[in-house]
Amino acid sequence: MQGDPKHKLIRFWRDREELEQTIRTDVFGLDDIALKGQSVTDGSFVKAGTAFEQAWVLENTGFCAWESRRLRMLATDHLAPHADEVEIPFTAPGSRVTVTVSFTAPAEPASCRSVWQVVDAGGRLSFPWAPGLWCQTLAVY
Repeated sequence: MQGDPKHKLIRFWRDREELEQTIRTDVFGLDDIALKGQSVTDGSFVKAGTAFEQAWVLENTGFCAWESRRLRMLATDHLAPHADEVEIPFTAPGSRVTVTVSFTAPAEPASCRSVWQVVDAGGRLSFPWAPGLWCQTLAVY
């Protein structure tokens, strides 16, 4: 299991070749993500029974380009996503991308939540240390 790259121990090398190889594999191979914004803030009111969109702005804060990545729903409570997975466009290191998921709020008032995680082409979690993304709303009349 891959740990959080921000918490790796710093090691010292006697051999320059070993240092260069470690930098190439351990540093430039780091993959990381940051949430920079979202269109529907936690606790927002949505009209019961209506469709709405949640757009997350994600930043690729690692050194790996994001290719063939998707957002996959992990769990949902009272929110009905229009798809269980959404493609993430190619995102170069240091770049931002907006990923949008469409939902339908329940017909009756309720507290709603849907949790999503980034997966790779093989369906494996890309950032197992990250809490994921969520849409948390209150459906009201």
